[in-house]
Amino acid sequence: MFLTFPGTVMWAAAQIRAFGRVMGAESDVLVVTMIIIGAVVVIADTTIGGLMADAITDFIQGVAIIAGLIIIGFLVASRLGGIEAALE
Repeated sequence: MFLTFPGTVMWAAAQIRAFGRVMGAESDVLVVTMIIIGAVVVIADTTIGGLMADAITDFIQGVAIIAGLIIIGFLVASRLGGIEAALE
């Protein structure tokens, strides 16, 4: 547990920072403000819903990432002339 804690904190920090940068780029709000908003939302969600809410959120995000990667893979393969051509 003690060995995984620093990695978990860094992973969470990277996700919150990425959220702030994306939302800051898409709006007129400062990136630092969006990072703070993202951190507050994550803390509130975990506090109110507990660890189960965090686990469910992580699962949904994982499914969305996998689906997105599959879709992108098929789009790239179709531009290259099919799956066989892409694998070559």
